[in-house]
Amino acid sequence: MALLPAPQQAAKPAAVLVTCCAQGQRAPEDRLSPAELLPVAAETCVAVAALHDAATVHKDLKPANFLVAADGHLCVGDLGVSDDASHHALSGAGTWFFQAPEQRYSTTRLGRMLHALRIALADMAERLGFPCDSRPVDVWALAVTWLTISLTVDEVLRVMKTAHAGKPLQLPAYVPAALADLLQRGMLVKRPSKRFTIRQVMAHPYFARVSWRQAEARRLLLLDLRALAAQGREYIHAGSSTDVMREAA
Repeated sequence: MALLPAPQQAAKPAAVLVTCCAQGQRAPEDRLSPAELLPVAAETCVAVAALHDAATVHKDLKPANFLVAADGHLCVGDLGVSDDASHHALSGAGTWFFQAPEQRYSTTRLGRMLHALRIALADMAERLGFPCDSRPVDVWALAVTWLTISLTVDEVLRVMKTAHAGKPLQLPAYVPAALADLLQRGMLVKRPSKRFTIRQVMAHPYFARVSWRQAEARRLLLLDLRALAAQGREYIHAGSSTDVMREAA
């Protein structure tokens, strides 16, 4: 399974899958509906699974790093901070809003000192041969990615506040029960050792109607993501959605 389109497929430049941050109580038109999200979520899982099966962690999963290829399907890009999954992911790589709890730290002097100590201990543990698996950070970031393309900013902020506190998620009523269960029990779990692997995510009942063979063959029926990606490009020029979320958090 190729993460990037083959050269003969790339007749058109890939577009960034990012949406603008509109306010509102219900998912607006520039967000994916529950029915539209399912195949998109499936294709993002296929891309992440390819990385994780190769013992690689992306460390910067977010909507801007999923690309709409010339065939209309998704691929993952920007592997600049990717790493071997046996290395810890505490060094601060990635995008703040999408970082898992184990990557976050207080910006106070004490907070920075404690985080530096955590990194030193993790480095020592690796040198001593203790096993490490940093792939759970991608599972968390993938869940946040799904939320940011299907919920409003206020809703995403509310969900992530409860997730980082380790409390039950406050999801909108229109989120399917199966997806809510997957997020609550499997993906937005504060302890990385308790988080689902990407293969466990793919085996969850939320994806019961998805043919993974078709997903890997890029045959799932998707909505036309090019207009959504065009909105994303415009929004990137206007400012960062992550910066907006960080200021509001």
